[in-house]
Amino acid sequence: MTDHVVDAVRLAVAVTLLLAGGAKLFSPRALARALAEMSGRPGRTGVFVTVARTVAVVELTAAVLLAGGWFAPGGAVLAGGVGVGIASFAGAGLVLRRRPACGCFGADSGRPVGPANVAAGLALAAGAVLTGLGADGDAGAADRLVLAALGALVVVLVRRWAVLVRPFGRHFRIFAEAPVAPAVTKPS
Repeated sequence: MTDHVVDAVRLAVAVTLLLAGGAKLFSPRALARALAEMSGRPGRTGVFVTVARTVAVVELTAAVLLAGGWFAPGGAVLAGGVGVGIASFAGAGLVLRRRPACGCFGADSGRPVGPANVAAGLALAAGAVLTGLGADGDAGAADRLVLAALGALVVVLVRRWAVLVRPFGRHFRIFAEAPVAPAVTKPS
């Protein structure tokens, strides 16, 4: 297997964890509600907010370790644990016939847990194993870190484009409301 494939998988895992961890860190209530519902205590989310933030810190730590290359095997272990946790959480929801909104990406994730979450967790765990087996220390770490940050930025910009440009909308209406004169063509 080439180093490029391992680097691409490592980058994909790191960007996914970076986005999920960042979203959970600033919006832990969605996962807290899901955990409370799965535990049979749907109204008691207090302790689960702390659990959700802890999961976020683990995801962010794994993302930085994988993308930065400082301790990629440790990041792979953490990422694998997150993947197994996601698959287990979703699998338990299927077995118990409970389908709370997953909270995987903070408040944005309103879809109920299901087979797709099991598959995503297993894919994340498999990607972590692949990156752990191909861990090469810090070779190319700076490039991966920059690519991980750019990848996360692009995903956020694409997902949140309307929200990001809304405050500037009034500035661009001037151009949209201005009448456009017909083009004048000269006879040849």
